[in-house]
Amino acid sequence: MAPPPLEHLTSLLLAPFTDAGSRTFWPGLALTALVAAWMARDLGWRDAFARLITLARHPSTRLDVQLLLARQLLRGLRGAASAGGAFAVAAWIVLRLDHSLGAPTPLDLPPAALAALYSLSLFVAWDASRFAAHWLMHKVPALWAFHQVHHSAERLNPLTFHRVHPVESLVYDLRGALTTGGVAGLFYWLTRGQAEPLTLLGVPALGLALNVLTGNLRHSEVWIRFPAAVEGWLLSPAQHQLHHSAAPEHADKNLGTWLACWDRLAGSLVISDKPPVAFGLLPAERNHRDDLLSALFGPFVGAARAIFGPRALAALGLLAAKVAEAQDPEPSPEETPETPEEAPAEPAPRPRAEGYGAEILIYAEDGTPRVAGSAHRVDEETLERFEYDNVERVLAEVPGVSTRGEDGYGLRPNIGMRGASSDRSAKVTLMEDGVLFAPAPYAAPAAYYFPMSTRLVGVEVFKGPAAHPARARGSRLRPRPRGRPVPHREGRRVPRLWRRSRGVPHRRGPAQHRRVQGARRGRPDGLPARRDDGEGPPAPGR
Repeated sequence: MAPPPLEHLTSLLLAPFTDAGSRTFWPGLALTALVAAWMARDLGWRDAFARLITLARHPSTRLDVQLLLARQLLRGLRGAASAGGAFAVAAWIVLRLDHSLGAPTPLDLPPAALAALYSLSLFVAWDASRFAAHWLMHKVPALWAFHQVHHSAERLNPLTFHRVHPVESLVYDLRGALTTGGVAGLFYWLTRGQAEPLTLLGVPALGLALNVLTGNLRHSEVWIRFPAAVEGWLLSPAQHQLHHSAAPEHADKNLGTWLACWDRLAGSLVISDKPPVAFGLLPAERNHRDDLLSALFGPFVGAARAIFGPRALAALGLLAAKVAEAQDPEPSPEETPETPEEAPAEPAPRPRAEGYGAEILIYAEDGTPRVAGSAHRVDEETLERFEYDNVERVLAEVPGVSTRGEDGYGLRPNIGMRGASSDRSAKVTLMEDGVLFAPAPYAAPAAYYFPMSTRLVGVEVFKGPAAHPARARGSRLRPRPRGRPVPHREGRRVPRLWRRSRGVPHRRGPAQHRRVQGARRGRPDGLPARRDDGEGPPAPGR
């Protein structure tokens, strides 16, 4: 089941501080506060508190908070599109390389060395792609109109990192999907799935360490430099503060995120001994004010002006007004066609899509949805093509589903839906052939023994209506073991597959452990299949 709306909204808004992959992860904020307190130790507590209150009350800081809330709400609507895009890119690269060059011999490297090489390659590729996207944001006038929202901050604080226009967020999400998918696909093709990145708390360990140590100091007014030799290779918080400087000599400088080599190649690296005098942009350069609506819609006007020019933009507005005035009124009921030949044809029901993560919304004969919510499935062809051995990889591409690893390699997955907490699948109903999984009573009430993915011919994911997530039609996940479908009308019902045992253990309840002997159609010796508890043959349909 999906979480209550208030709980879902709270977790969504707090994600920038509770997600280990976020720049503003709470341990990094705590470390930044300690460093700031140490740097301000010569000031009295009254002066330090007064400066903190002044920073919090500044209009620029208030806009930081407003844009953070708006960004999180938009991320909730957008879902896990970026993660799905990365997987699609990786799968496409692997398929194309296999088709063109064939499957190579896997790299013969120790697991630790392979993990270190994969993690380092992913870090360098991410940093290079972020520099390229950032460089385009500064050099392309239409993109600069949206990036101005970030650079218009007149006071810096860790929340300034989230001061980003939604259009810029889409650009960076696309960059992340292409980069992650490209590197992951290449390493999967070279190692056939043996390469795994070094992770900590579920995120890349190197990125998490840099975020916690210096990530939040970059968007602050705490002046911290590295040694001169280090700043030529690794950007310090002070160098990024120069990037936000209002001084003309600091414009378009220090565009990198972590590595300084890209700025050295582009000639945009700056090292200074003193902090900038002021941050932000000149009033004549800004295309928005310090309020949320202006920050969201003002950049669109600036981008249109950069693309079409001021005169073309004014002419386009006049043309739109003339077209609106000359538009014919809506036809009256007498003018509407009444004959079958003139009447427009009714849209045919949308067919169900096939393939990995395909949406299978259920439609009635008139084309209207019969149930609220959505359903997705992973078919047998996809499972055999990618040879999944872990259910977490199977669910990685299904929209709105999140997983968290645990010991057992897929036997006890932690699954969440629609942003729900993935704590031992507590908010999701797990079923096999319409029967609930057997829980693990000695581990946790919500811990389940998940069927082996090699036994499955498909997985179906049902998500209830978002407006009423706590009602009976909630979220549930149903693996499909090997069997045959019950007859159904195409386009009307979701196929239900019944189990046909192959001599493997099958748990039915917390205190009932049963083993089906032989196949459903009879044992090799011709006797009917019986359970080992002596109660006779299994009931039909079980």
